[in-house]
Amino acid sequence: MSYEIDIPIEVRPNIKLVMERNKGKITWSFSDLRFIMLVYYRYIARLYPGETPESRTKQDITCNNCRVKALGRVRMEMYKWGD
Repeated sequence: MSYEIDIPIEVRPNIKLVMERNKGKITWSFSDLRFIMLVYYRYIARLYPGETPESRTKQDITCNNCRVKALGRVRMEMYKWGD
């Protein structure tokens, strides 16, 4: 089942700024990584009942695979905007 991903237009410039600032970097700052993961869990990922984007980010921020998945999906959505 597919669903429409709707990242608000107000958040998009911040996402682009964070992605540009970290372009080509191997390690991201904690605050930038946390912001991208919050965007991922708030607008893209499906959460279990009772979970919040904040609790899931706190749980998964130390998981390398979770970080890579969140970065990849947010980047993919950013490229779809085309501006």
